[in-house]
Amino acid sequence: HQAAYFRRFVSYLPQRLNFGNVTVGEVARGMYGEDVNSGCKYSVDTVLDCLHRLGVEADSLDKPFASLDKGEAQRAAMALSLMFKRPVVLLDNPTSAQDDDGRRLVAALLASERFDDVSVVVATNDEEIIAVCNKKILI
Repeated sequence: HQAAYFRRFVSYLPQRLNFGNVTVGEVARGMYGEDVNSGCKYSVDTVLDCLHRLGVEADSLDKPFASLDKGEAQRAAMALSLMFKRPVVLLDNPTSAQDDDGRRLVAALLASERFDDVSVVVATNDEEIIAVCNKKILI
Protein backbone atom coordinates (compact mmCIF):
# COMPACT_ATOMS: atom_id res chain seq x y z
CA HIS A 1 0.00 0.00 0.00
CA GLN A 2 2.89 2.38 0.67
CA ALA A 3 4.22 2.02 -2.87
CA ALA A 4 0.80 2.86 -4.33
CA TYR A 5 0.57 5.88 -2.04
CA PHE A 6 3.94 7.23 -3.21
CA ARG A 7 3.17 6.52 -6.86
CA ARG A 8 0.38 9.10 -6.63
CA PHE A 9 3.05 11.74 -6.12
CA VAL A 10 6.07 10.45 -8.03
CA SER A 11 6.78 9.75 -11.70
CA TYR A 12 9.85 7.68 -12.47
CA LEU A 13 11.80 7.11 -15.66
CA PRO A 14 14.45 4.38 -15.31
CA GLN A 15 17.58 4.47 -17.44
CA ARG A 16 16.94 1.08 -19.01
CA LEU A 17 13.60 0.24 -20.53
CA ASN A 18 12.35 -3.00 -22.00
CA PHE A 19 8.81 -2.81 -23.33
CA GLY A 20 9.63 -5.21 -26.15
CA ASN A 21 6.85 -5.59 -28.69
CA VAL A 22 4.24 -3.70 -26.67
CA THR A 23 3.13 -0.56 -28.51
CA VAL A 24 3.47 2.95 -27.12
CA GLY A 25 -0.33 3.22 -27.15
CA GLU A 26 -0.76 -0.03 -25.23
CA VAL A 27 1.63 1.17 -22.54
CA ALA A 28 -0.21 4.51 -22.33
CA ARG A 29 -3.63 2.85 -22.00
CA GLY A 30 -2.21 0.42 -19.44
CA MET A 31 -0.89 3.27 -17.34
CA TYR A 32 -4.36 4.83 -17.23
CA GLY A 33 -5.72 1.48 -16.09
CA GLU A 34 -3.52 1.31 -13.00
CA ASP A 35 -5.25 1.86 -9.66
CA VAL A 36 -2.98 4.78 -8.82
CA ASN A 37 -4.29 6.58 -11.93
CA SER A 38 -7.92 5.60 -11.49
CA GLY A 39 -9.03 9.23 -11.23
CA CYS A 40 -7.64 9.99 -14.69
CA LYS A 41 -9.57 9.28 -17.87
CA TYR A 42 -7.62 8.05 -20.88
CA SER A 43 -7.28 10.71 -23.53
CA VAL A 44 -5.42 10.09 -26.76
CA ASP A 45 -5.06 13.88 -27.10
CA THR A 46 -3.19 14.06 -23.78
CA VAL A 47 -0.93 11.19 -24.82
CA LEU A 48 -0.22 12.76 -28.22
CA ASP A 49 0.50 16.14 -26.62
CA CYS A 50 3.03 14.57 -24.24
CA LEU A 51 4.69 12.69 -27.10
CA HIS A 52 4.74 15.81 -29.30
CA ARG A 53 6.54 17.85 -26.61
CA LEU A 54 9.45 15.43 -26.90
CA GLY A 55 9.44 15.17 -30.69
CA VAL A 56 7.83 11.75 -30.87
CA GLU A 57 5.59 11.36 -33.92
CA ALA A 58 1.90 10.56 -33.45
CA ASP A 59 2.18 7.36 -35.50
CA SER A 60 4.50 5.92 -32.84
CA LEU A 61 1.37 5.22 -30.77
CA ASP A 62 0.77 2.17 -32.96
CA LYS A 63 4.40 1.05 -33.03
CA PRO A 64 6.08 -1.38 -30.66
CA PHE A 65 8.75 0.22 -28.49
CA ALA A 66 11.21 -2.31 -29.94
CA SER A 67 10.71 -0.83 -33.42
CA LEU A 68 11.64 2.71 -32.35
CA ASP A 69 15.24 3.85 -32.26
CA LYS A 70 16.63 3.99 -28.74
CA GLY A 71 16.43 7.76 -28.45
CA GLU A 72 12.81 7.94 -29.62
CA ALA A 73 11.85 5.04 -27.35
CA GLN A 74 13.46 6.80 -24.38
CA ARG A 75 11.63 10.07 -25.18
CA ALA A 76 8.33 8.20 -25.65
CA ALA A 77 8.75 6.51 -22.27
CA MET A 78 9.59 9.86 -20.68
CA ALA A 79 6.51 11.43 -22.24
CA LEU A 80 4.32 8.65 -20.88
CA SER A 81 5.87 8.88 -17.43
CA LEU A 82 4.99 12.58 -17.33
CA MET A 83 1.35 12.30 -18.43
CA PHE A 84 -0.07 12.44 -14.94
CA LYS A 85 1.66 15.62 -13.75
CA ARG A 86 2.99 14.28 -10.48
CA PRO A 87 4.61 16.80 -8.10
CA VAL A 88 7.87 14.81 -8.02
CA VAL A 89 9.68 13.39 -11.05
CA LEU A 90 12.69 11.06 -10.85
CA LEU A 91 14.73 10.76 -14.05
CA ASP A 92 17.62 8.33 -14.31
CA ASN A 93 19.89 9.46 -17.16
CA PRO A 94 17.01 10.70 -19.34
CA THR A 95 19.34 11.54 -22.22
CA SER A 96 21.57 8.45 -22.22
CA ALA A 97 20.16 7.33 -25.60
CA GLN A 98 19.71 10.80 -27.10
CA ASP A 99 21.49 12.54 -29.94
CA ASP A 100 22.02 16.32 -29.79
CA ASP A 101 18.47 17.08 -30.99
CA GLY A 102 16.97 14.68 -28.44
CA ARG A 103 19.00 16.21 -25.62
CA ARG A 104 17.77 19.67 -26.61
CA LEU A 105 14.15 18.47 -26.61
CA VAL A 106 14.51 16.94 -23.15
CA ALA A 107 16.30 20.02 -21.77
CA ALA A 108 13.67 22.34 -23.27
CA LEU A 109 10.87 20.32 -21.70
CA LEU A 110 12.56 20.33 -18.29
CA ALA A 111 13.03 24.11 -18.56
CA SER A 112 9.40 24.68 -19.60
CA GLU A 113 6.57 25.97 -17.44
CA ARG A 114 5.28 22.37 -17.28
CA PHE A 115 7.85 21.88 -14.48
CA ASP A 116 7.38 25.17 -12.61
CA ASP A 117 5.72 23.49 -9.62
CA VAL A 118 7.44 20.12 -9.92
CA SER A 119 10.45 18.83 -8.03
CA VAL A 120 12.64 17.03 -10.55
CA VAL A 121 15.48 14.81 -9.40
CA VAL A 122 17.80 13.90 -12.26
CA ALA A 123 20.76 11.55 -12.24
CA THR A 124 22.86 12.70 -15.20
CA ASN A 125 26.24 13.82 -16.42
CA ASP A 126 24.68 15.63 -19.40
CA GLU A 127 25.79 19.27 -19.25
CA GLU A 128 22.74 20.42 -21.23
CA ILE A 129 20.39 18.91 -18.65
CA ILE A 130 22.48 20.15 -15.72
CA ALA A 131 22.31 23.67 -17.18
CA VAL A 132 18.51 23.80 -16.85
CA CYS A 133 18.51 22.63 -13.24
CA ASN A 134 18.15 25.39 -10.67
CA LYS A 135 19.73 23.38 -7.83
CA LYS A 136 22.53 20.88 -8.21
CA ILE A 137 24.06 18.26 -5.96
CA LEU A 138 27.24 16.80 -7.38
CA ILE A 139 28.12 13.32 -6.23
